[in-house]
Amino acid sequence: MIFDRFFSMPNSHTFQMKPVADLLNQYVSRLSCIDPFARDSKWATVSNDINPEFCCQYQLDAVEFLDHCLNGWGMEGKFETVLFDPSLQSAPDCRMLSSDRAENENDRYAECEVV
Repeated sequence: MIFDRFFSMPNSHTFQMKPVADLLNQYVSRLSCIDPFARDSKWATVSNDINPEFCCQYQLDAVEFLDHCLNGWGMEGKFETVLFDPSLQSAPDCRMLSSDRAENENDRYAECEVV
């Protein structure tokens, strides 16, 4: 196994950074994968982002999306990888909640810790 290290300027669009994009192009482009925090990324076979401003196949909470991918929709076991790159904006709240769902779900995530 060969390990390489490349430098790239930080970017809020992680998958657009050349070293990351090259890695994804080499490995992920031929795999079926899901992305629960896709934003504008088009790398995943099935994409999700809770923010409806992004053009994704689903606009669900990431936990709900992953639960459906693992236990529903008839897609169980059909993905080879998960792209996991949550927005730093969601870190203080542990996740992004749409304003109409925030009040109902605050109790469910009250014990969420930021690491």
